[in-house]
Amino acid sequence: MLLKKFRSYKRWMLEVQERLAHIEKKVDKVLERNEQQEKIYAKQIADQKKILGYLSNNGFEVINSVNKKEYLSAYPDSFLKGKHQAYERNCAYFIGRNKENNIKDYSRLLSFTLNIEKILADGIDGAFAELGVYKGSNAAFMVRYANDTKRKMYLIDTFEGFDEQDLQGVDSQHEVKFTDTSIRAVKDYCGESENTKYIKGYFPDSITEELFNERFAFVSLDCDLYNPIMAGLEFFWDRMNKGGMIFIHDYSSGYYEGCTLAVDEFCKNNMINVVLMPDKSGTAVLVK
Repeated sequence: MLLKKFRSYKRWMLEVQERLAHIEKKVDKVLERNEQQEKIYAKQIADQKKILGYLSNNGFEVINSVNKKEYLSAYPDSFLKGKHQAYERNCAYFIGRNKENNIKDYSRLLSFTLNIEKILADGIDGAFAELGVYKGSNAAFMVRYANDTKRKMYLIDTFEGFDEQDLQGVDSQHEVKFTDTSIRAVKDYCGESENTKYIKGYFPDSITEELFNERFAFVSLDCDLYNPIMAGLEFFWDRMNKGGMIFIHDYSSGYYEGCTLAVDEFCKNNMINVVLMPDKSGTAVLVK
């Protein structure tokens, strides 16, 4: 019986892949167009979401019982009911420049969307920031939330990948990575405005006077290694407004031990509890 269900699901999945291939061909072209045409892409993403979400109970049973690496899950009820109108826009940016990895990590995007919108709903004052921008997959939709609410958004990175001076101690086994980006490419993707602040260089040496004097509502730390994660926590935590959040990527992935160690040490020294998210690379959340 299970084999029959699996064959039926496989035929259905082939049909889905053909439809998704048609959608994915339009991704890069649409993201390069003007703001009005972003709505077209948002609809395509919504259609894609419906395709992926159209699974019978048998489909869930087959995949979740035989696949030990991946699983299927339904979208949260609040998203299906249209409560989070910006999600389709967020999804377009999230997968636009890092599709191979991010297409498998919608749980991370759902967590970002839920919690950023919770901060906005609660009226938490302060700027947004991301330390460890890479190609801008997260920063791009964070910029849109910041622009919508007239907040500043800081994008902080070397924009050249890991700095060799951080590849020591607990992180000595890693090599320089994430060099396939640039500040120009990220500006083109995320946009430029009066409230969008790009800070290039080695953190914390790159801290500007404006950043030093800022208060924050939401911060994403996605810099993987012990030194920049610890520097980010030490800088941002005291500048978070009450109710603000810090999202730390790769905490429980098991791949970047320096990230885990930095968070554990910082939280122990400051008596902070960590909330863990079940996304692909194990995000940790600190709430002020």
